[in-house]
Amino acid sequence: MSSHTRTTPWVSVDELRRVLAEPKAHSKERVVLVDTRGAEAYDKGHLDGAVRIEECFTHLATSDPAGLASLEATFRDLFGRRAGITGAANERVVIYEEGLTSGFAQSCRGYFLLKWLGHPNGGLAAWRNAGGELSQQAPQVTPAQLKTQVDASLMATKDDVLQALKDKSKDAVLLDVRDQDEWIGTSSSPYGKDFCPRKGRLPGAKWLEWYKLHDRKDGVAYTKPVDEVKATLTDMGIKPEQDVIVYCFKGSRASNTLMQLRHAGFKATNYFGSWNEWSRDDSLPIESRELCAFSFLFIFVPSMAASDSFGFRRVFEGAARRRFRKSVRENTDLLTRRVDAEQKYEGLDYGPIDNELQQSYERSLTRRDLVSKWLQTIVVLTLIGALTGFFIFFLFLGSRRVIRYKLELLEHLLSGCGGSPGGTCFWYPFLTFVGISTGLTACSSFLVAYFLPFAASGLPELQAFLNGIRMPSIFRVSSFFVKCLALLLAEWGHIVGDIAGPSLQLGGSIGATLSQGKLSLFERLAPYGLKTFRTDNEKRNFVSAGVSAGFASIFGSPIGGMLYSVEQGSSFWTGPLSAMVFFSCCAALTVFNFLNNGFVFERWGHWSRTGLFDFGHSVGVAEFPFKIFHFPFYILLGIIGGLVGAFFNTLNLGLMWFRVNKLRRPSLKMLEGCIVGLVTSIVIFVVPYLYNSCQPISYEAVEEFNELHIRYTSVFCKQGEYSQLGTLFFENEIDALRAMTAEVVDWDVGPLLIIAAVYTLLACWSFGAALPTGLFIPCFIIGGALGRALGMGLDHGMPWLDININTYTILGAAAVTGGVTRLTISLTVLLVEATDYAYFALPVMLVVLIARWVAGLFVGGIFTNYNRVLKAPILDWQPPHDMYTLKAKDVMNKPPVCFFLTERVGDVFQVNPILFLCTLGEVTHNGFPIVNSKGQLVGTILRSQISVLLHHRAFYSGDELGREVSPSSILPRSAFVNAYPKFYDITKMALTHREEDMYLYFKPYMNLNPVKVIETCPLTRAYRAFRTLGLRHIVVVDFWNVVQGVITRKDLSKLSTLHQWKKEWVYLAAHGDHLTEAEILHLRRATAYATRGESFSEAELTDAERADGDDSDSDVSADEHTRMVKH
Repeated sequence: MSSHTRTTPWVSVDELRRVLAEPKAHSKERVVLVDTRGAEAYDKGHLDGAVRIEECFTHLATSDPAGLASLEATFRDLFGRRAGITGAANERVVIYEEGLTSGFAQSCRGYFLLKWLGHPNGGLAAWRNAGGELSQQAPQVTPAQLKTQVDASLMATKDDVLQALKDKSKDAVLLDVRDQDEWIGTSSSPYGKDFCPRKGRLPGAKWLEWYKLHDRKDGVAYTKPVDEVKATLTDMGIKPEQDVIVYCFKGSRASNTLMQLRHAGFKATNYFGSWNEWSRDDSLPIESRELCAFSFLFIFVPSMAASDSFGFRRVFEGAARRRFRKSVRENTDLLTRRVDAEQKYEGLDYGPIDNELQQSYERSLTRRDLVSKWLQTIVVLTLIGALTGFFIFFLFLGSRRVIRYKLELLEHLLSGCGGSPGGTCFWYPFLTFVGISTGLTACSSFLVAYFLPFAASGLPELQAFLNGIRMPSIFRVSSFFVKCLALLLAEWGHIVGDIAGPSLQLGGSIGATLSQGKLSLFERLAPYGLKTFRTDNEKRNFVSAGVSAGFASIFGSPIGGMLYSVEQGSSFWTGPLSAMVFFSCCAALTVFNFLNNGFVFERWGHWSRTGLFDFGHSVGVAEFPFKIFHFPFYILLGIIGGLVGAFFNTLNLGLMWFRVNKLRRPSLKMLEGCIVGLVTSIVIFVVPYLYNSCQPISYEAVEEFNELHIRYTSVFCKQGEYSQLGTLFFENEIDALRAMTAEVVDWDVGPLLIIAAVYTLLACWSFGAALPTGLFIPCFIIGGALGRALGMGLDHGMPWLDININTYTILGAAAVTGGVTRLTISLTVLLVEATDYAYFALPVMLVVLIARWVAGLFVGGIFTNYNRVLKAPILDWQPPHDMYTLKAKDVMNKPPVCFFLTERVGDVFQVNPILFLCTLGEVTHNGFPIVNSKGQLVGTILRSQISVLLHHRAFYSGDELGREVSPSSILPRSAFVNAYPKFYDITKMALTHREEDMYLYFKPYMNLNPVKVIETCPLTRAYRAFRTLGLRHIVVVDFWNVVQGVITRKDLSKLSTLHQWKKEWVYLAAHGDHLTEAEILHLRRATAYATRGESFSEAELTDAERADGDDSDSDVSADEHTRMVKH
C-alpha cells in the first residue's frame, strides 16, 4: 500500500509490530524499513531489516531547477539502489529515527522526499520503550529502480517565496519553525552561530518553534492531535485556506511541521532549501536585525507575542509603545556603555592558589609558624580596632567643637538683635555664617574632586569590595588623610550628612594598610611577618574588621558592626572571620569609650557611655514601651518609611545619572559641591529665622541637655527660650538626634515635619556629590522626626492608646533607614544595643522589613544603585529569575585563551595587547586555562602570575626544558607575595629577541585544582558558586574535560544588568516592524557591545556584517558540508 492511501502519515509501534510479525510469504504488502541515523548509531542497534540512508538528513539542496533535478536524481538512486524501493502499489515504506526531537525530525525529511518523488511516526525510542527487539546485522537488499513522479504541490522554491513576498494579495504566510536563537538572529543554524553567512529571518515571517506541535510521553515526542494543531495555527492568525510556506534551516524540521499541517487540513508547502539556501544569496532580502539585542537573556517565549495570544498586542499599544521607543533610543547607548565600562573592574579571588609552591609552603609550616601567625593576627586586629576608634573619636570631637565655635560666633553676632533681627542685624550674621560655611565646603569639595579617586562617601565602594570586586585606590594611605581632612571641612561647613558613613571607609583603609605591611615603616618593623596576609582573602578579612570596627565605634554596637559586613555583601564568610571581626569591634569600642568618657564626660577610666549613638539613658521607654494593639501603627510607620526611602533613592538615582553624564570634570564636581554648601548654609540659617520655633526652656530640659552634653540653641529667640529648629539645624547631627529623643524635652509637630522635609532634600542632594558625607544619621533624623510626629498625633487624637512617643521616634528612624539602605539585621541589632532594650528587637525588625519591602517595589537600595551607576559588577545574594533557564555554555567567554604547560615567551608576550591591557579588547578573563595536547584542563594560571614570571625573567631554554627542571630555577613563592597587590605592568616591559625565543614553564605555578563546571551546568549553580565562594572565574569544560570557555564575574553581572530591560526586548520581538532605522541601528550597536564587547560606528556595522559573511562556510565542498552536519 503506498503512503498516499493512508489517512495518517504516522505508524504506531503496535501497528508496525503487527505488520512485521506477518509472515512474508502470506503478506500482501512488502515492507521497507529506512533508518535515517548515522553509521555509529545504526551499528549499535536498528530494526531488523532496516536500511541506513542518513542522506535523508545530511543532503543539502537548492530549490532552483538544477538543484531540484539533482535532488531527484540523488534520492531516486539512494531509495532504489540502497533500499530496493520500487514505488509499487503494494509497497509500504517506514522511515524512522531515534525520536522526533532528537534528530531535527530527519525521518520526516525522508518522508517528505518520498512523497515529493511520488511514492510513516513513533521513532526508535518508542519502539525500544515498547520492548521491541533490535538487530546489529545489515540486511541483504536487492537494488531496484524507483519510479518517480514529482509532486510539485509539496515543494516551494526560492522563486515561490520571492513571489509571496512581492504579491501581498495572495495572502501567503511564511512560517519559520526554527529554534529561538535562529529566529531572533543570534545564530544562523543549529550547527553553529556562523555556519551560514547571514543571520535573521525571512521578511514578515511568523514564528512557531517546530516542537511546539509535539507532546511528550515517557520521554518520547509524539505529534499533537489535529484539534490542537488547528487551535495553535488559528491563534497565530493562520487560516486553513491560506498558502503556508514552511521553512527551517534545510527542510528537515519544516518537513515535520508540513506533515502535521497537511494532516490538519492546511495548504502547506515545504521550502526545502530553507535558510541554508536563502542566506547564501546576498541579493535576497532578510530581516537581519537581532530581535532581542540581548538574546542570551531572552527566555520568555515570543511566539505568544507574535500570535497575539491573550491580547498581547492590544496591551502594548499606545503609551507602552511610546515608552519602549524611548527605551530603545535612550537606554541602549547607556546599557552598552555600562557593559563596556564593567571591563575595567577585576574580581577578587578568595580561594587559595593551590599550586606546587603553595603546597610546599604549607607542608613546611611548623607549629611555631602557626602560633606566630595567630599572634600576628591578634596584634593586627587589636591595632585595627584601636586606631579606628582613635581616629573616629577625634574626628567627631574636632567636628563638634568647631561647629560649636561657629554657633557661639553666630549667637554673639545676634546677641544685640533681641530675638528679632532685621536689616543690618540680619545680613551681617547671615553673610558671615554663609560665607564661612561655603568656604569650608569649597575646600572639602576641592580635596574630594581632585585628590580622591573614588566616591566621596566610600560606602558603595566598600560594598563592592566586600562583594568581591577589586576597587583601585580606595585604601591608599594618602586617600585616608585626604578623606579625614575633607570630612572635617564638610562637617564644619554644616553639610547635611554625618561622619558615620565615611568613617567605615576609613576603618577599612586602616585594616588594609596594617594587614598588608606595604609602608616602608612596616617593612622595617616586620620584614617578613605581615607578608603572611598578602592574599585577597586575608586582605578582605582585615578590611571587614576595620569596617565593622568603625560601625561599632560610631553606634556603640559591636555585634551590629560584625553583622554589617555580612549584610553588605561579603562573600565567602566563615566562622573564624566572625570571631576576628567581633574582636576588632570590641577593641575599637573600648578605645572609643575610654576617650569619650575622658574627653567629653571627664570621667577617665570609665566605660559608662558606649559609642556616639548612645541614647539608651534618655529615651525613657523602660516601662511599657509598646503594647499589642500598637502594632498596626508600627506597620503604618514601616509603610511610611518605605515610601520615604523609595522617594529618597529615586531622586538620588536621578542625580547620580546626571553627575555621571554631565559632571565628569573635577572642576564641575567641585562647582556642584560649592553650590550644595551655599544652598545648605542658606537654608539652615533662613528656615529657623522664618519659622518661629522658640519654646521656653525648662530647668529639667537644661539638666538633661547638660547630662547628654548637648547644647541647646537660642538663635532667633528671646532670653530663656531655645529654638527647636536651631537646635536640630546648627548642632552636630549626632547631638541633634540625641536631643530629639530627650525624655523631658517637648517638640512641636511643625518643626519636626520641617526637619524631615529639609533633611530629605539636602541629604539626597549631598550624598554622591563631591563631599564626604554619610547617610545613616540623616536617615535617623528624618525617620525619627516623622515617627515622633506620628506618635504625637496618635497621642493627641487617641490618648487611650498610652503611647510612648520616643518609641515611635526610634521605630521611625529604623523604618526610613531601612527603606533607604535596605539594612535589616545589623540595623535592628544596632538599635537594640544603642537603646539597651532587647525587647525592641521585634517591633524594630517588623518596621524595617516592611519598609524594605515597600521601598523595594519602586527602586533598589541606595548603595546598590550607586554601584550600578559606577558600573561595578555587583552580584546579589540570589541570581536573577531569568538566569534559571540558562546553562553555563550560554554566557561563557569562548573560545578561551589557553596555554600549554610550556609556552614560548614571545608567543605569550606577543598577545600582550589582548591579554594584559586594562581595556581587555577580546579577552575579559584574568585566569587562563592550562591544557594538555588534547585540550583537556590540567590547571589555571592568573594574569598576575604571568606578569611576575615575565618581570623576573623566569625563562628556560629549549635544552633546559629537555632535562628535568631544577628546583632552584623555580621562582620562589615570596616573589609573588612581594608583588601583591599591584603586580607588574606588562606593557612597560621590553624583551630581547633571545628572551622571546625562550620558554615559560607553568607547571609549578598553576592552580592544580581550579573550580570548573560542565557546560550543561545550570547557570544559577555557577552564580551561587561565585557569590558564596568569592570566585574570580570558573572554567567551563565538556564531559571529556576539554575546555570550552571561561565564566567571569562580569559575565554574570552583565546578565543582571541587561535583565532590567528584558520586558522591552520581549515587546520588540512582536513589534520590531514599528522601529525606525535609527532605532534599529541602536539595537545593533547594543548587540555588538553586549555579546562581543565591540564598538561599531554606523558605517562599521555594515562592514562588520560583510566581514562576517566573508568568513562564513559558504564555499565549503559538499563532502565538508556533510561532515560538518554530521558533527
